[in-house]
Amino acid sequence: MKRNSGEEYETKESKPVSGKLFQNKDCLCSKKLINGIGYEYRRAKFDSFWKLASFEKQNWFPYGLARKQSIKQRRPRNYEGYMRKCSFKTDGRCKMVGSSRKTDEEKIKVVREHILSFPACESQYTRSHHTSSRKYLSADLDIRKMYIQLIREKM
Repeated sequence: MKRNSGEEYETKESKPVSGKLFQNKDCLCSKKLINGIGYEYRRAKFDSFWKLASFEKQNWFPYGLARKQSIKQRRPRNYEGYMRKCSFKTDGRCKMVGSSRKTDEEKIKVVREHILSFPACESQYTRSHHTSSRKYLSADLDIRKMYIQLIREKM
């Protein structure tokens, strides 16, 4: 199939599609890794990819280019330090004590009260069934508007 071999072909609608041409472009990444790979090597890999002429083989092609390397450095496993930070619940699960990522309870309370200050209504889908006690905010209200209003209230 010409499409899988990188050659020029026509689609079912008779639209011409140009063949694949190797382009020696500069790398736009900050590390400029492409500079460490020579032009001839890249050209040879490009040609060998399109000579496969099989979609399945072309999907496996990158795996053949990857090289397995040993791990140079691992993080030490300090279970004792982990256990000190951890307090076990009665069911055996671990809960981190003093986590730096945890949001302050007071901030959560302020945000929750702010959200509850907006008028809520029932969903139009649950009105007829009366089975749900869920309330919904207005459709024209979004997080950005709510945040701006919260900031204005605080200042």
